[in-house]
Amino acid sequence: MAEKQATYQKPKTQEPPFSMEAERNVLAAILYGTEGALDRSAAVLRLPEAMYKDAHAQIFKACLALHRAGRATVDVITLSEELKKQGALEQVGGQSELIALMTSFTSAALLEEHLEIIRDTFYRRQLIHLGQELYHTPASYEGSVHDLIAKQQKKMDGLLAGLTSERVQSWQDIQDQIYKDVEQLSQRRSEGEISGVTSGLNEIDRVLGGWQPGDMTILAARPGMGKTAMAVKYAAAAAASGKSVAIMQLEMSAVQLGKRLLAVETDHLHANQLYKHGLEKASHWQSLTDVISRTKDYPLHIVPKPGMTVQECQAEARMLHKREGLDLLIVDYLQLMGAGDETKRANREQQISEVSRKLKQLAMDLEIPVVALSQLSRAVETRGGNKRPVLSDLRESGSIEQDADQVLFLYRPEYYGITRDEQGNSLEGICEVIVAKHRNGSLGMVQVGFDDNRVKFYNAGGELARDATEDEMPY
Repeated sequence: MAEKQATYQKPKTQEPPFSMEAERNVLAAILYGTEGALDRSAAVLRLPEAMYKDAHAQIFKACLALHRAGRATVDVITLSEELKKQGALEQVGGQSELIALMTSFTSAALLEEHLEIIRDTFYRRQLIHLGQELYHTPASYEGSVHDLIAKQQKKMDGLLAGLTSERVQSWQDIQDQIYKDVEQLSQRRSEGEISGVTSGLNEIDRVLGGWQPGDMTILAARPGMGKTAMAVKYAAAAAASGKSVAIMQLEMSAVQLGKRLLAVETDHLHANQLYKHGLEKASHWQSLTDVISRTKDYPLHIVPKPGMTVQECQAEARMLHKREGLDLLIVDYLQLMGAGDETKRANREQQISEVSRKLKQLAMDLEIPVVALSQLSRAVETRGGNKRPVLSDLRESGSIEQDADQVLFLYRPEYYGITRDEQGNSLEGICEVIVAKHRNGSLGMVQVGFDDNRVKFYNAGGELARDATEDEMPY
């Protein structure tokens, strides 16, 4: 005889979705002492309210309590005692109802299917509740609409996380995945590729392996060191390699940032020509035409909004990720981003900590790298002698250091009038990129080139092509 399988049937009335048959069969399997039934039910359903019928929810709540106490199986007697402790035995129909449940048990063959039916109908009920809440809340909600959407999105994410949670993996499965990952990394290395999204600067890629999915990197420096110029370099390099990039720009317009990017992408134009002075030579116009043509199809998106909140940032990034398949998010810069209505009364450090935490969560949720620019405190300037930044210099740091997977500092000795190192080597045009935190790698410092006049970074040892002498260039 074929096993009887419980199925979910759409109620003819407005009654929420459920399967009484599946609920009884799962509870019967637990009471019957079926091997693994209690463990699997606790792992898949997790919450008493996964059961729709009140009596079933009470019984399952007692089962979960016994499971947490270390029991692998339960029976009518142990379950009756637990229900008595909770004052719920009579509410569920007494011990006679438990016996009736147990005797209705037929087979364990369809336990997994029954668990999936119960879980499916539970989440359908949750979605109905969320939909009703979303219908009634907006009219009376006093906060911003972005904050409201973020709250609802968080609830949706919670449902999705519960629905798609992975089962516990065995060590053997994990080893197999490690081997496959290392095999892929080795193959890419043999082909001269890096594992993450390129920064466009060889020394940084060598240390970090590119920007890694799920990581949040903080790029911090004092004003004038070139944070935005470095971010533009990252964005241009990633977009040139075919990666979809979004820049959340909180202090300049899209056109201003676009001019910086075009200047970075050609060696024959100066940023100030595009910003202030315009073009005179035919060769300069040709350079502009060429770079616009070459970068026309870059998968690059700029979202300019002063005062943007982290909830707005999350919403924009999720939309782009769904529509374009986002590969890299850059935020310029962290201290300008608001934390939303929930933290309006918190101090600034708490607000920045909230922004940092949510950006890290966004990186993990979308499985993309996030590079967030950050200011450093004035303590750097007041120090005598060595002005290289350290982690304690992070402005309004809070949890920034804790949340970040990497913290990079920019330091240009020339900015402080230091033109030679201790060995007498020239430091003109040199920027130190200090890796002050690296969760999955080593710390240290690499050097890259920086052209102060053209406000652009390049690989150390490289030469920027010039089509005009300095006196010809309108700096």
